[in-house]
Amino acid sequence: MPPILGLCKAEDDKLFHEFEDDNLFTNGEDGERTCYEYCEPYEGVVGYVGFALDLPNKKCICYFEDSTTFPTNPPAGSATTMSSDPGSAPAKGHLDGNAGSEWSVRKMCYIYEV
Repeated sequence: MPPILGLCKAEDDKLFHEFEDDNLFTNGEDGERTCYEYCEPYEGVVGYVGFALDLPNKKCICYFEDSTTFPTNPPAGSATTMSSDPGSAPAKGHLDGNAGSEWSVRKMCYIYEV
C-alpha cells in the first residue's frame, strides 16, 4: 500500500478511533517497518482502517472506524483516543492546512486494503 501525505482521516473529514505510541523508531525507513509491525496484528479485525507514521514524533498510530471492534488489548504503553463521532472507511491523508510544508511530508497515512 503506497502512503498518502498527512495523517489518516475519514473521507467525510471525521476522525477515527485510534491508539498510538511514540519514540518507537529512529528513522523513516525503520519507522515504516516499525509502524506496520505495530499495527499488523489488527489487520484482520473488522473496522481496522490503517496506520500512520509520524516521523517528527517517532510515532505510530493505528486507526479503527468502529468502537465495537476496537481492540480491548492495544500494545502496552499505547495511548487511546476514541472519537465522539467516528468516521467510516475509506481513509484519506489529511494535511491540516500545511500542504507542501516539511510537516506534511513527514506524516504519512497507510490505508489498509483487503
